[in-house]
Formats: sequence, structure tokens, C-alpha cells
Amino acid sequence: MKVFLQMRAWQLFLVLVGAHFLMYATTIAVGHSAGGSRVLLVAIATAMPVPVAIFIAWFWALGTNTNQKVLEGIRPSPRLFRFALSYPFAYAVVFWMLSVLLSLLHASVGLYRVSPPFQLLAGLCLLYALYFIAKNFVMAERKEQVGFYDFAGPFFLILLYPIGVWFIQPRVNSMFQDRPSRPAEAGEPRGRS
Repeated sequence: MKVFLQMRAWQLFLVLVGAHFLMYATTIAVGHSAGGSRVLLVAIATAMPVPVAIFIAWFWALGTNTNQKVLEGIRPSPRLFRFALSYPFAYAVVFWMLSVLLSLLHASVGLYRVSPPFQLLAGLCLLYALYFIAKNFVMAERKEQVGFYDFAGPFFLILLYPIGVWFIQPRVNSMFQDRPSRPAEAGEPRGRS
């Protein structure tokens, strides 16, 4: 998943937004050509996990890799972060599958009546993931413990997806840029004393 860390802002924007656009365009074309709303629902539910998975993968790459760059003494544990990204994806996939299944069976089960607590938990998990990513990102840059006001900028930039991609990704690129170290050539000063 480190490929997300080396993509330029425009590439990441195209991947994230393009995946959503292709999913909607494809499912609408399939639904209209098949002539039924049930086919459209099945097509959307089948294709929707793809852009969501790409978005979650970007978050995962940012969170886990910036966490590894934070100094060991102040580095937070990534366990809650991993759950905070895994749960919304699992919830979304299960909810979409159940929606399709119930629709195909013409069942009138009140799935939307029982889902709000699970959906609220998924939203809270994503907010925590944003918090974790932004805090680790700034701690990795500054090499020190930070408060919310220190990382509020990156937090809101990531929250303002897809606009924030244009501002965050260049900083991500510079943080994870591979700089091969070259040995000093003869006659070149090795450093300041």
C-alpha cells in the first residue's frame, strides 16, 4: 500500500475520485441497459466496495506508515486505528449485501431501522482514523508530541476530501520520498565540524 504514499496529488485524486465516478457510471449503464431498478441496486452493491476499499487503503497507508515514523517514546499504538478502519469497511460491505439480498427477496425487513447505531459507530471510527492519521503525520514531521491545535490543519484537510488531497499529498510525498544516500566524492567536504 506504500504506492499511495508516492503518488502525486493529481494521481491520487484521479484514483480516489475516478474510482467513484467509474463505479457510478458503470452501475447506471448496467441498470439502464437491463431495464430494472433491482439490477441497478445489485450492480451498485457489487461495485461500491471497490472505491470504498481504495479510500480505506489510502487511510491505512497514511496511518500505519506515519505511525512508524513517529519517535518510539511518543508513538501511539495502532491497534484502535486498525479497528477504526476495519469496522466501517466491514459494516458497509455487510449492509450493502443485506440490502441487495433483502431487495431481491422482496423482504420488508426494516434494515434501515436497525442500522443507525452501527452506522454511527462507523462514522465515529472514521473520525478517529482521521484524528490518528493527522496527529501521527504532524508528530512524524515535528518529532515531538503535539496537541490538537497543532494537527487541526491536516485533520480538516483530510476531512475535506477530495480537496484536501491537493494539500496533504505533497507533504506526504516529501515525508516518504526515497532519497538514496550517495557517498561523498574525493575532495568534497563530508560535513561541518
